[in-house]
Amino acid sequence: MTRTERMQRVLLGAATELVEARRHDSDTAEEWDALERAITAAEESVDPSYAFDGGQFIRRSAYADGLERVDAVDVEDVDIVAQTIEEDADPHGNGWFVVDELVDPSGRTWTRCLVAVECMKRLGMLRERPLDNRLSKADGFSADAAIAAFRRDAGLPAV
Repeated sequence: MTRTERMQRVLLGAATELVEARRHDSDTAEEWDALERAITAAEESVDPSYAFDGGQFIRRSAYADGLERVDAVDVEDVDIVAQTIEEDADPHGNGWFVVDELVDPSGRTWTRCLVAVECMKRLGMLRERPLDNRLSKADGFSADAAIAAFRRDAGLPAV
């Protein structure tokens, strides 16, 4: 099975789960987040790459038509998303959250929140269950620790 076929299957599965949840008036941020992730992955021709560059954390995506999309977060974005995680994450009271639940309280787009989350995962601040994309704080997580790690890895001076 090709990557495209696999991603289309994931997209169809996420859409089906959302439709079923909506039928029972029980859709949550978790289903919407899964659909957003599936759409993003299905649009890309290869898995995205991530790297620090010029004081930012960059997500590069390639598409079948040859276009490239670059999404970046800076220290301010990571600070706001990390503070949101510290203050507002865990709406279920069981230690986990999804990217979609960070959008409104942070005032950032879903994609910007996703890139900030990917950054914090690579910095060891967050963990993600691959099965359902549920996120949780790693031991020692704090907004201050996330910012210090971002500044270190981005080559920015410590504050």
